[in-house]
Amino acid sequence: MKLNNFDKTILVIGCGNMGSAIIKGWLNAGLSTRQLTIVEPNGHPTLPTMASLSEVNKKYDYIFLGIKPQIAEDIISQINIDCSESIIISILAGKTISFFSNLINAKQIVRVMPNLPAIIGQGCCGYYSDQDIDNNTANLISIIGTPAIKVEKEDAIDSITALSGSGPAYMFLILEAMIDKAVNIGISANDAKKLAIQTMIGAAELANNSELDISTLRQNVTSKGGTTAAALDVLNNESANLPSLLSKAMQAAYERSKELS
Repeated sequence: MKLNNFDKTILVIGCGNMGSAIIKGWLNAGLSTRQLTIVEPNGHPTLPTMASLSEVNKKYDYIFLGIKPQIAEDIISQINIDCSESIIISILAGKTISFFSNLINAKQIVRVMPNLPAIIGQGCCGYYSDQDIDNNTANLISIIGTPAIKVEKEDAIDSITALSGSGPAYMFLILEAMIDKAVNIGISANDAKKLAIQTMIGAAELANNSELDISTLRQNVTSKGGTTAAALDVLNNESANLPSLLSKAMQAAYERSKELS
């Protein structure tokens, strides 16, 4: 997806890791820096920024919110421009459309839950709006993450937060554990990192391209009485049950997203 013919302006409020990743994706897709205005007190390593919303004095087609949910009300109350024709795109976990509607008069509000691999153009996301989105908005969201999954109920954004929004951290934790143990049993740190990462990439690509379901793929790796079976016996036992732990972890993320509302 390219944004070469995208002629809209975007005000970015908050430019942390995720905001920076999304901006990079938009620029790589053809968006011009002239179309962007970034408000970020901590600055940006390569793009000009404003330190405060008090410096913003014109209308924008889009307002992108990348701030922390905990400070959303305070920051949004500082917006002093006419937003009645602006489309709000928010990546704030837990903050609902009604939350924003009570604070700002906007043309439309779209909630998007992206994930960090957007930094390298490998993100995925879910989105929700109580109105249909137009082609320009769809193009912007498609750059944030592909697939861009439209959900029919706003509550589902909290579920996507627990799955793909927080999901990369689950994968990184598994990688850390695999690499640490590989070093412990005699593989060099450099080789362990390469092997562990490619194992995860390869497994994901196989799952993505295979006609078999995930359970069957797992069974195909597992020979009765073999090394994989021995490992899975540990991961599935009562005291250290990985599926159960992941389920509890996602439930905690889901509940925290609800709390942030």
